[in-house]
Amino acid sequence: MVSLDTMRQNRIWNPDNQRHKLMIIGAGSTGSFLALTLAKMGWKDIKVIDYDTIDETNISNQMWKISDIGKAKTEALQDTIKEYSGTTIKTENIKIDENYFWDIDNRTIVIFALDSLKARLMCYEALKDYPIRIIDGRFGAQGWEIWNINLAEDIDKEHYEKSLKAEPQDTECGLKGIMYSIMSMIGDMGNIIKRIDTAETTPKVIKRNVGGQMGFKYLVREQW
Repeated sequence: MVSLDTMRQNRIWNPDNQRHKLMIIGAGSTGSFLALTLAKMGWKDIKVIDYDTIDETNISNQMWKISDIGKAKTEALQDTIKEYSGTTIKTENIKIDENYFWDIDNRTIVIFALDSLKARLMCYEALKDYPIRIIDGRFGAQGWEIWNINLAEDIDKEHYEKSLKAEPQDTECGLKGIMYSIMSMIGDMGNIIKRIDTAETTPKVIKRNVGGQMGFKYLVREQW
């Protein structure tokens, strides 16, 4: 059996030294590619939660093969990650609601890969009293943003709650997302998660829009 050889990255991040475990809520565009990225980095403790099945509309901007159509996203993701990295991730095929039992501890990083502010708010309300990290990736059309929230810090929670209760800004019809903007966000999410694990400095918020004349410009907020 071939095991994952991370020799070429170990001076950047050695997975043998990882201190956190990861819980990804959602296995769509963000969750599916992020889970694969983290597994190929060498993360060994990854859990992904989703309740949806794969259909034709998911193929162009999510991590699925044509042959996956009709499968549960958690089942297909577990199989694909095993094939591509040798890692067996944990999965839960369930829709999270107010009665969901959160199996977490202080080492857990929870990643929101959800498709609405309403879903984020429900999950945040259940988690806000735990001293853990939440990483929230949001995208639309050619723009994206990442929120990196330490729930042990009241000021982080204050700013994040404002973002959850803001009026949603819908993108133009048909502009939900495109692969290059999704993958750009995934790279920065992976870096933030690695930096949390190694106790490096991390930004509070990153925003980017790669469309139009403002393309390739970042907005990074280091502190509030």
